[in-house]
This record gives sequence, C-alpha cells and structure tokens, in this order.
Amino acid sequence: MVYRVLSLSIVMILAVAFGLACAAPPAKDVGPKVGDEAKDFELTNLAGEKVKLSKVAEKGPVVLVVLRGYPGYQCPLCSKQVAEFRGKADAFEKAGAQLVFVYPGPADGL
Repeated sequence: MVYRVLSLSIVMILAVAFGLACAAPPAKDVGPKVGDEAKDFELTNLAGEKVKLSKVAEKGPVVLVVLRGYPGYQCPLCSKQVAEFRGKADAFEKAGAQLVFVYPGPADGL
C-alpha cells in the first residue's frame, strides 16, 4: 500500500513537472497600449474625403478606435462601443481629444 501511494505520488510529481516544462511561454503583450503613437495612415471617410492621421493629430490628441465591420454592418459589440463613445463625446471635447473610428470594410475587400 505504501509502495502504491509512493509510486502514485512520484507519477503525479513527474506529470506536474512535465506539464510545467511543456507549458507555452507567457504571451507577450500584443497590440498598442494607451499613449502609444500610431503609424501615420490615410483613409477615405464616408464623404469620400481623404483623412490622414497626422493631419488630424495636428489639432490635438486623437483617440483612435478600430472596429470590426464596415458602414452598413457593425457587430453588436462594436455598436455598443460606438454608443458608449458617443455618450462621452462632451468629455472628449473638453479634453481636446478627437475620436477617429476606423472600419476595415467587408472581408472580401481586405
């Protein structure tokens, strides 16, 4: 009985050690953080005008929000997120910040 418990304990310790040794390394932080500077880009807005991030940033801080979907389709979570941002528009304006929403477009156009 003691031999059986000791053997089981050794097997469990080896299993845990093996699991720890094979565990994937912790994920590195991916993506931008608040305050990171975005690379400059130029896109077309809904009115068909070209908008360049660096030109918008000349007017003050920019809150850049990249959403899933495109005009005409937006996922429910993005719809909620946009509504929350719009609800806080006065606070952004008081802070001198501009909101820029980027929609990547339909999947077949990416």
